[in-house]
Amino acid sequence: MSSEEKDFESGTQKKKGLSFPIIIAIIAAGVIVLVVTIIFVISIMMNNMKQSIIEVTGKGTTEQKQSSKEKDSNKDKDDDLSKYEYFETGRIVTNPLNSTQYVVVNLGIFYSKMNAKEEQEPDKEFLENQLKRINAIIKHQVNSHVGDRDISAIQIPRDSLVIKFKDKLIPSFRAEKLKLKDVILVEFIIQ
Repeated sequence: MSSEEKDFESGTQKKKGLSFPIIIAIIAAGVIVLVVTIIFVISIMMNNMKQSIIEVTGKGTTEQKQSSKEKDSNKDKDDDLSKYEYFETGRIVTNPLNSTQYVVVNLGIFYSKMNAKEEQEPDKEFLENQLKRINAIIKHQVNSHVGDRDISAIQIPRDSLVIKFKDKLIPSFRAEKLKLKDVILVEFIIQ
């Protein structure tokens, strides 16, 4: 074989593989796609975390806060706590999820009859039984709420616990033909 034929064969062999600039371009494109994908996934995760933090802490955007403040101020003008009956649940002791510690909760409940215009007063025994049923429902709701969460999930949103308890208790009070005005946290201990 002549030297020209050898050069020709070696030249065709070099052209069979990818050239160095093409390999660099493929790697760079892969890195760019990977970075964009990671940024996209992280932004989705951050939005989900933001929503869960807002849900857990009970803090919303300023627009949500302003609209809820306006609603609360309208309700406060109509209702005064002195018009409502009050009782405390007593100490409710529960172990949080996967914990050797326990949580003690005592709630104060402001409520009234659903139809305050009723002139006929129910007998005292009926009211006592109704309060016993409501108290049992409240204890169940508190026990299930605290028992379904670990200790850190309970400590972080301490301010929003009463909001969650109130939201869970409103249907039970309606079933008993009572109006739940407010729930306050009289005692909250983690030991």
